Amino acid sequence: MSAGSHGSKGSEQDFELNLASIIDCFTVLITYLLVSASFITLGTLDITVATPSDLAQPQDPQPADVAVTIRLAAGGALKIEISGRENRSIDLPARQAGEIDLEGLDTRLNQLHSQYPALDGAQVAADDSIRYRQLVQVVERSRAVLPKVALTGEGA
Repeated sequence: MSAGSHGSKGSEQDFELNLASIIDCFTVLITYLLVSASFITLGTLDITVATPSDLAQPQDPQPADVAVTIRLAAGGALKIEISGRENRSIDLPARQAGEIDLEGLDTRLNQLHSQYPALDGAQVAADDSIRYRQLVQVVERSRAVLPKVALTGEGA
């Protein structure tokens, strides 16, 4: 036997590659992804992040002459701080089991908005222990009354 005939005989195999079943699988997979993607909705929370210059006392006061900061403390307590023309704070204690008093927040923000009609924004600061769900609830409730809500890095 020669070396050339031995190598060519063992290395040559005939086989057919059937791509039809692979294409069928990908067709079903792509169709499933396209159909299921139409039912997926992504929830977004459109807010701004306060910059360090926003955290300082306003150089040009808002037309309402007040700035509002909502602080979420550990345990679900809220503190609404008003600064500018008047400096005061409103404490909203947590409800049972550490739940945030969202109805009280609505009431207080509506009172502030009726007292200062030009007031259109607030900053929200949260303690590190606050759950994300609670932060989102406070931001959404605040935006219902004051359309411009910004998150600030200052803790509660």
